[in-house]
Amino acid sequence: MENKHLLILGKSGTGKTHLIKSALSQGKFGNRIFIIDIKGAEYADLGKETTFLDACKTLKTMKKDTPFLWRFVPESESQIQMFCRLALTVGNCVVIAEEVSEYARLPKFRVLLTRGRSEGVQTVCIAQRPADVHRSVQSQCAMTIAFFTDDSRDLQWVLERYDQNSADEVRTLDKSKYEIAVWGETHLYNQYFK
Repeated sequence: MENKHLLILGKSGTGKTHLIKSALSQGKFGNRIFIIDIKGAEYADLGKETTFLDACKTLKTMKKDTPFLWRFVPESESQIQMFCRLALTVGNCVVIAEEVSEYARLPKFRVLLTRGRSEGVQTVCIAQRPADVHRSVQSQCAMTIAFFTDDSRDLQWVLERYDQNSADEVRTLDKSKYEIAVWGETHLYNQYFK
């Protein structure tokens, strides 16, 4: 499995979380998963919340390749930074970063993106608004998956990052069918979501 960061974009209700849960249920991201669940409800059906303290206690006795699914519901930016450091310490895992626009500017998250791959940490960044995604996320993600948007700022982002055809494509996607556009290293889509 390639260890590349991914970016998934789409308005609320377009199917981002459904896409991720489907990939998780099929084991496409392996069996060592961190979820940063900002809202606290997006992934509640996958298991109870894991506190930072619980994760640290488990880590002390955990073998190197022990499977886990840790769902964090951070209450502060400092907790997000602690979770990012923990993911780097654990290594060989996938971090699902829901609502990444809210914390991508944090130093430890940026370190997770820039150094994570060398520690075997892949990050799947999920955001509602492409225009609000921090440039450090944009530059580190090898593939972008976009759901429908008709917001002018978001379409401008697509136009600047890709081209007019891509902006037209994302504006005409059928949101009722969860249609998507895929850009960048598109072969990764088949690896994780087919």
